[in-house]
Amino acid sequence: TYADLQHLPPAEFPLSQTSGATIDFLYTAANGTPVAGSIIAAGGNGKMHVIRFTAPAQNYDLALQWFNPMIKSFKFLLPDAGLPEAEN
Repeated sequence: TYADLQHLPPAEFPLSQTSGATIDFLYTAANGTPVAGSIIAAGGNGKMHVIRFTAPAQNYDLALQWFNPMIKSFKFLLPDAGLPEAEN
């Protein structure tokens, strides 16, 4: 637990196939480093999927520039669908 944990209320987080929810948070790690992060949750194929993303607070906005486009394009695959074949 972190005594100084701060968080925003849950907010909608759109994914490619559905809408998820995100909770953004900030705390101080044991070594004194401020850490920012997000918990993103969404349901797909009858399951709840959760992703936790953290970075040092000073680098968090820069990290989001890479992370958000990637996670927003996330697709739920059915287990029997397999992965698409690579095009040569």
